Amino acid sequence: RRNQDSDLNLRVRRSGGRVVLDPAIRVYYRPRGSLREVFRQYHSYGFWRCAVMLKHHHVPGPRNLAPLAFVASLAVLVPLAVTSVAARRLLALQVGLYLVLALSAAAVVVWRRRESFTIIPVVAAVFPAFHVGYGIGMARRLISAAAAKRRRSVRQALSS
Repeated sequence: RRNQDSDLNLRVRRSGGRVVLDPAIRVYYRPRGSLREVFRQYHSYGFWRCAVMLKHHHVPGPRNLAPLAFVASLAVLVPLAVTSVAARRLLALQVGLYLVLALSAAAVVVWRRRESFTIIPVVAAVFPAFHVGYGIGMARRLISAAAAKRRRSVRQALSS
């Protein structure tokens, strides 16, 4: 199983404990070698975050739900945009706003790290891998959980 840290943190907080960040702890991180690997990593994070959410009947905060909302809105708007001018406009607005925010965030990251501004597009490309991967992972887990629940209720109905 994955996402044990979120599971443990949730159980600690629910039992009255506190989760603290100790700045003296050092973590060594190996970044992923490609956008595909980043996407896969965040897909897994979203999938297992949703598993913890379902296990504990806990709805996470907006930060964790935003990628799912983004992916869901794309899933609705993209097919509708084929025939609807309003959907095309909403889709263009959403994607345009996302692009502006991703480029702005990338510029801030590059500036703070004193890197060359030529890498802004590469840094900006990581954000959709994070958000779309996480959102699709959550959606897949929700869909598989709903399908499993439906199969259980059909089996119960057939065995009665």
